[in-house]
Amino acid sequence: ALYLPYRWGISVGYSSSVRVGAARLLKIWPMHCVCIFIALAAWLSTDTRATAQSETPPLVPCSVAFEAMSNEPKTDAAPASPLLLPDLQTLPPSDLYIQFPSRNQRLLRMANTPWNSGQGALEVRGEFNPATEQTIVRQRIYAADGSFMECGIGEFVWHPYHNHFHFADFALYQLWSLTPEGESASVVATSSKLSYCLMDTNVIDRESPSFSWRRPYRGCNRYIQGMSSGWGDKYDAYLEGQSLDITGLPDGVYKLVSTSNPIPRVVESDYTNNTSVIYVKLERNRVTVVPSPTLGRGRCPTDGCVE
Repeated sequence: ALYLPYRWGISVGYSSSVRVGAARLLKIWPMHCVCIFIALAAWLSTDTRATAQSETPPLVPCSVAFEAMSNEPKTDAAPASPLLLPDLQTLPPSDLYIQFPSRNQRLLRMANTPWNSGQGALEVRGEFNPATEQTIVRQRIYAADGSFMECGIGEFVWHPYHNHFHFADFALYQLWSLTPEGESASVVATSSKLSYCLMDTNVIDRESPSFSWRRPYRGCNRYIQGMSSGWGDKYDAYLEGQSLDITGLPDGVYKLVSTSNPIPRVVESDYTNNTSVIYVKLERNRVTVVPSPTLGRGRCPTDGCVE
Protein backbone atom coordinates (compact mmCIF):
# COMPACT_ATOMS: atom_id res chain seq x y z
CA ALA A 1 0.00 0.00 0.00
CA LEU A 2 2.82 2.41 0.80
CA TYR A 3 4.91 1.32 -2.18
CA LEU A 4 2.43 2.25 -4.89
CA PRO A 5 1.95 5.92 -3.89
CA TYR A 6 5.67 6.21 -3.39
CA ARG A 7 6.29 4.72 -6.80
CA TRP A 8 3.63 6.96 -8.32
CA GLY A 9 5.12 10.00 -6.66
CA ILE A 10 8.54 9.27 -8.01
CA SER A 11 7.08 8.84 -11.49
CA VAL A 12 5.29 12.16 -11.31
CA GLY A 13 8.43 13.89 -10.14
CA TYR A 14 10.51 12.36 -12.90
CA SER A 15 7.97 13.29 -15.53
CA SER A 16 7.93 16.87 -14.32
CA SER A 17 11.70 17.01 -14.43
CA VAL A 18 11.73 15.69 -17.96
CA ARG A 19 9.17 18.25 -19.06
CA VAL A 20 11.11 21.10 -17.46
CA GLY A 21 14.39 19.81 -18.87
CA ALA A 22 12.88 19.43 -22.33
CA ALA A 23 11.57 22.99 -22.24
CA ARG A 24 14.99 24.33 -21.26
CA LEU A 25 16.63 22.21 -23.95
CA LEU A 26 14.30 23.59 -26.59
CA LYS A 27 15.28 27.10 -25.58
CA ILE A 28 19.04 26.59 -25.71
CA TRP A 29 19.21 23.99 -28.51
CA PRO A 30 18.94 26.50 -31.42
CA MET A 31 21.90 28.44 -30.03
CA HIS A 32 23.97 25.26 -29.76
CA CYS A 33 22.94 24.26 -33.29
CA VAL A 34 24.10 27.59 -34.69
CA CYS A 35 27.46 27.35 -32.95
CA ILE A 36 27.99 23.76 -34.09
CA PHE A 37 26.97 24.62 -37.64
CA ILE A 38 29.37 27.62 -37.82
CA ALA A 39 32.26 25.57 -36.46
CA LEU A 40 31.54 22.70 -38.85
CA ALA A 41 31.23 25.06 -41.84
CA ALA A 42 34.51 26.79 -40.98
CA TRP A 43 36.27 23.44 -40.69
CA LEU A 44 34.87 22.17 -43.97
CA SER A 45 35.67 25.43 -45.72
CA THR A 46 39.26 25.38 -44.56
CA ASP A 47 39.65 21.77 -45.53
CA THR A 48 38.01 22.26 -48.94
CA ARG A 49 40.06 25.34 -49.76
CA ALA A 50 43.28 23.63 -48.73
CA THR A 51 42.38 20.56 -50.79
CA ALA A 52 41.45 22.67 -53.82
CA GLN A 53 44.66 24.63 -53.55
CA SER A 54 46.73 21.49 -53.28
CA GLU A 55 44.93 19.75 -56.15
CA THR A 56 44.94 22.70 -58.60
CA PRO A 57 47.78 22.20 -61.11
CA PRO A 58 50.41 24.94 -61.14
CA LEU A 59 49.84 27.76 -63.59
CA VAL A 60 52.76 27.43 -66.01
CA PRO A 61 52.95 30.50 -68.28
CA CYS A 62 52.95 29.72 -71.99
CA SER A 63 56.18 31.66 -72.44
CA VAL A 64 57.90 29.35 -69.95
CA ALA A 65 56.42 26.24 -71.55
CA PHE A 66 57.53 27.20 -75.04
CA GLU A 67 60.98 28.22 -73.83
CA ALA A 68 61.36 24.80 -72.22
CA MET A 69 60.28 23.14 -75.47
CA SER A 70 62.77 25.13 -77.53
CA ASN A 71 65.59 24.27 -75.10
CA GLU A 72 64.97 20.53 -75.23
CA PRO A 73 68.02 18.67 -76.58
CA LYS A 74 67.72 17.54 -80.19
CA THR A 75 67.57 13.77 -80.71
CA ASP A 76 67.27 11.38 -83.63
CA ALA A 77 63.82 10.34 -82.46
CA ALA A 78 60.80 10.98 -84.66
CA PRO A 79 59.76 14.64 -84.44
CA ALA A 80 56.67 15.50 -82.43
CA SER A 81 53.47 16.29 -84.29
CA PRO A 82 53.45 20.01 -85.22
CA LEU A 83 51.31 22.34 -83.14
CA LEU A 84 48.34 23.96 -84.85
CA LEU A 85 48.61 27.52 -83.59
CA PRO A 86 45.98 30.25 -83.95
CA ASP A 87 46.85 33.53 -85.64
CA LEU A 88 44.89 36.57 -84.52
CA GLN A 89 44.15 39.44 -86.85
CA THR A 90 41.80 42.42 -86.53
CA LEU A 91 39.33 43.78 -89.06
CA PRO A 92 39.22 47.58 -89.45
CA PRO A 93 36.92 49.21 -86.87
CA SER A 94 33.44 49.69 -88.33
CA ASP A 95 29.98 51.15 -87.61
CA LEU A 96 31.54 54.32 -86.22
CA TYR A 97 29.44 57.11 -84.78
CA ILE A 98 29.61 59.94 -82.24
CA GLN A 99 27.63 59.71 -79.03
CA PHE A 100 26.89 62.37 -76.40
CA PRO A 101 25.97 60.46 -73.21
CA SER A 102 25.78 63.75 -71.32
CA ARG A 103 26.11 67.42 -72.02
CA ASN A 104 29.82 67.42 -71.21
CA GLN A 105 30.88 64.07 -72.69
CA ARG A 106 31.64 63.02 -76.26
CA LEU A 107 32.35 59.42 -77.28
CA LEU A 108 33.58 57.78 -80.46
CA ARG A 109 31.82 54.42 -80.69
CA MET A 110 32.94 51.55 -82.93
CA ALA A 111 32.44 47.86 -83.69
CA ASN A 112 35.49 45.62 -83.45
CA THR A 113 36.17 42.17 -84.91
CA PRO A 114 39.25 40.11 -84.05
CA TRP A 115 39.48 36.87 -86.02
CA ASN A 116 41.56 33.73 -86.23
CA SER A 117 43.48 33.12 -89.46
CA GLY A 118 45.68 30.37 -88.04
CA GLN A 119 46.01 26.63 -88.56
CA GLY A 120 44.40 25.83 -85.24
CA ALA A 121 41.70 27.07 -82.90
CA LEU A 122 42.20 29.60 -80.16
CA GLU A 123 40.81 27.64 -77.22
CA VAL A 124 40.94 28.80 -73.61
CA ARG A 125 39.73 26.83 -70.60
CA GLY A 126 38.97 28.16 -67.15
CA GLU A 127 39.40 26.48 -63.79
CA PHE A 128 38.01 28.04 -60.64
CA ASN A 129 40.30 27.97 -57.63
CA PRO A 130 38.32 28.38 -54.38
CA ALA A 131 41.51 29.17 -52.47
CA THR A 132 42.12 32.35 -54.48
CA GLU A 133 38.54 32.85 -55.77
CA GLN A 134 39.97 33.29 -59.27
CA THR A 135 39.24 31.48 -62.51
CA ILE A 136 42.62 30.86 -64.04
CA VAL A 137 42.79 30.36 -67.80
CA ARG A 138 44.88 27.90 -69.76
CA GLN A 139 45.28 27.97 -73.50
CA ARG A 140 44.87 24.54 -75.04
CA ILE A 141 47.05 24.14 -78.14
CA TYR A 142 46.31 21.14 -80.33
CA ALA A 143 48.76 19.20 -82.45
CA ALA A 144 48.09 17.62 -85.83
CA ASP A 145 47.80 14.15 -84.28
CA GLY A 146 45.04 15.26 -81.88
CA SER A 147 47.25 15.59 -78.82
CA PHE A 148 47.48 18.92 -77.01
CA MET A 149 49.42 20.95 -74.50
CA GLU A 150 48.14 23.53 -72.01
CA CYS A 151 49.76 26.55 -70.38
CA GLY A 152 48.58 29.51 -68.34
CA ILE A 153 47.65 32.81 -70.02
CA GLY A 154 45.58 34.74 -67.47
CA GLU A 155 42.11 34.62 -65.95
CA PHE A 156 38.41 34.93 -66.64
CA VAL A 157 36.70 37.93 -65.06
CA TRP A 158 32.99 38.61 -64.60
CA HIS A 159 31.78 41.55 -66.71
CA PRO A 160 28.94 43.28 -64.81
CA TYR A 161 27.54 45.07 -67.87
CA HIS A 162 27.70 42.18 -70.33
CA ASN A 163 26.60 39.77 -67.58
CA HIS A 164 29.00 36.95 -68.48
CA PHE A 165 32.66 35.95 -68.22
CA HIS A 166 35.44 37.62 -70.21
CA PHE A 167 39.06 36.77 -70.87
CA ALA A 168 41.15 39.65 -69.56
CA ASP A 169 43.41 41.98 -71.58
CA PHE A 170 42.43 40.84 -75.07
CA ALA A 171 41.87 44.06 -77.04
CA LEU A 172 43.19 47.62 -77.10
CA TYR A 173 41.82 50.71 -78.88
CA GLN A 174 43.84 53.88 -79.38
CA LEU A 175 43.26 57.20 -81.09
CA TRP A 176 46.43 58.96 -82.26
CA SER A 177 46.96 62.57 -83.21
CA LEU A 178 49.01 63.21 -86.35
CA THR A 179 51.82 65.50 -87.37
CA PRO A 180 51.35 67.84 -90.37
CA GLU A 181 53.14 65.18 -92.42
CA GLY A 182 50.53 62.60 -91.41
CA GLU A 183 52.78 60.61 -89.08
CA SER A 184 51.71 59.36 -85.64
CA ALA A 185 52.23 61.96 -82.92
CA SER A 186 50.75 60.82 -79.61
CA VAL A 187 47.90 58.79 -78.11
CA VAL A 188 45.04 61.16 -77.28
CA ALA A 189 42.43 58.55 -76.27
CA THR A 190 42.71 54.92 -75.20
CA SER A 191 40.42 52.12 -74.06
CA SER A 192 43.11 50.57 -71.84
CA LYS A 193 43.15 46.77 -72.24
CA LEU A 194 39.66 45.35 -72.71
CA SER A 195 38.38 41.96 -71.65
CA TYR A 196 36.57 39.86 -74.23
CA CYS A 197 34.18 36.95 -74.45
CA LEU A 198 35.78 34.69 -77.06
CA MET A 199 33.32 32.97 -79.38
CA ASP A 200 32.54 32.27 -83.03
CA THR A 201 30.10 34.94 -84.26
CA ASN A 202 31.04 35.73 -87.89
CA VAL A 203 32.59 33.77 -90.75
CA ILE A 204 35.58 35.74 -92.04
CA ASP A 205 37.54 33.29 -94.18
CA ARG A 206 35.86 30.05 -95.24
CA GLU A 207 38.95 29.25 -97.35
CA SER A 208 41.07 28.86 -94.23
CA PRO A 209 42.72 25.39 -94.23
CA SER A 210 41.12 24.44 -90.90
CA PHE A 211 37.76 26.16 -91.39
CA SER A 212 34.64 24.31 -90.30
CA TRP A 213 30.98 25.31 -90.16
CA ARG A 214 30.68 23.41 -86.87
CA ARG A 215 31.20 26.55 -84.75
CA PRO A 216 32.13 24.90 -81.43
CA TYR A 217 32.60 28.09 -79.41
CA ARG A 218 29.20 29.62 -78.71
CA GLY A 219 29.07 30.72 -75.06
CA CYS A 220 30.63 33.05 -72.54
CA ASN A 221 30.96 30.72 -69.57
CA ARG A 222 34.09 30.40 -67.46
CA TYR A 223 34.87 26.81 -68.49
CA ILE A 224 35.61 27.02 -72.22
CA GLN A 225 35.74 29.82 -74.78
CA GLY A 226 37.50 30.21 -78.09
CA MET A 227 37.65 31.20 -81.73
CA SER A 228 37.80 28.69 -84.56
CA SER A 229 40.02 29.04 -87.60
CA GLY A 230 38.35 31.31 -90.16
CA TRP A 231 35.89 32.74 -87.63
CA GLY A 232 35.72 36.18 -86.03
CA ASP A 233 34.19 37.59 -82.87
CA LYS A 234 32.36 40.86 -83.54
CA TYR A 235 31.61 43.28 -80.70
CA ASP A 236 28.93 45.74 -81.82
CA ALA A 237 29.42 49.47 -81.37
CA TYR A 238 26.65 49.89 -78.79
CA LEU A 239 28.19 47.46 -76.29
CA GLU A 240 29.88 48.61 -73.11
CA GLY A 241 33.59 49.22 -73.72
CA GLN A 242 33.26 49.84 -77.47
CA SER A 243 34.07 53.52 -77.29
CA LEU A 244 36.81 56.09 -76.83
CA ASP A 245 36.30 59.24 -74.80
CA ILE A 246 37.07 62.13 -77.15
CA THR A 247 35.71 64.85 -74.90
CA GLY A 248 37.64 68.07 -75.51
CA LEU A 249 39.46 66.86 -78.62
CA PRO A 250 39.46 69.34 -81.50
CA ASP A 251 37.94 68.30 -84.80
CA GLY A 252 40.42 66.95 -87.34
CA VAL A 253 41.93 63.76 -88.78
CA TYR A 254 43.16 61.07 -86.40
CA LYS A 255 44.52 57.53 -86.60
CA LEU A 256 42.30 54.86 -85.02
CA VAL A 257 44.16 51.69 -84.02
CA SER A 258 42.65 48.39 -82.85
CA THR A 259 44.95 45.64 -81.56
CA SER A 260 44.14 42.08 -80.52
CA ASN A 261 46.27 40.26 -77.95
CA PRO A 262 48.22 43.44 -77.09
CA ILE A 263 50.36 42.14 -74.18
CA PRO A 264 50.49 39.38 -75.66
CA ARG A 265 49.02 36.59 -73.54
CA VAL A 266 47.69 34.25 -76.22
CA VAL A 267 50.24 32.06 -78.00
CA GLU A 268 49.90 32.43 -81.78
CA SER A 269 51.97 31.90 -84.89
CA ASP A 270 52.42 35.58 -85.84
CA TYR A 271 52.34 38.59 -83.54
CA THR A 272 53.02 41.18 -86.24
CA ASN A 273 49.56 41.18 -87.85
CA ASN A 274 47.33 41.81 -84.83
CA THR A 275 46.72 45.51 -85.49
CA SER A 276 44.30 47.27 -87.80
CA VAL A 277 44.55 50.99 -88.63
CA ILE A 278 42.09 53.41 -90.17
CA TYR A 279 42.01 57.21 -90.36
CA VAL A 280 38.95 59.13 -89.23
CA LYS A 281 37.87 62.73 -89.51
CA LEU A 282 35.98 64.06 -86.48
CA GLU A 283 33.52 66.88 -87.01
CA ARG A 284 31.49 67.62 -83.88
CA ASN A 285 28.70 64.97 -84.14
CA ARG A 286 30.01 63.25 -87.24
CA VAL A 287 32.84 60.81 -87.97
CA THR A 288 34.07 59.87 -91.46
CA VAL A 289 36.64 57.29 -92.54
CA VAL A 290 39.24 58.99 -94.76
CA PRO A 291 42.31 57.83 -96.73
CA SER A 292 45.70 57.78 -95.07
CA PRO A 293 47.15 61.32 -94.99
CA THR A 294 50.54 59.92 -96.01
CA LEU A 295 49.07 58.88 -99.37
CA GLY A 296 48.29 61.21 -102.23
CA ARG A 297 49.68 64.64 -101.42
CA GLY A 298 51.78 63.27 -98.59
CA ARG A 299 50.47 65.84 -96.10
CA CYS A 300 47.40 66.36 -93.99
CA PRO A 301 44.85 68.90 -95.24
CA THR A 302 45.36 72.36 -93.78
CA ASP A 303 42.28 71.95 -91.60
CA GLY A 304 42.65 68.19 -91.13
CA CYS A 305 45.35 66.62 -88.99
CA VAL A 306 45.91 67.60 -85.37
CA GLU A 307 49.40 67.96 -83.96
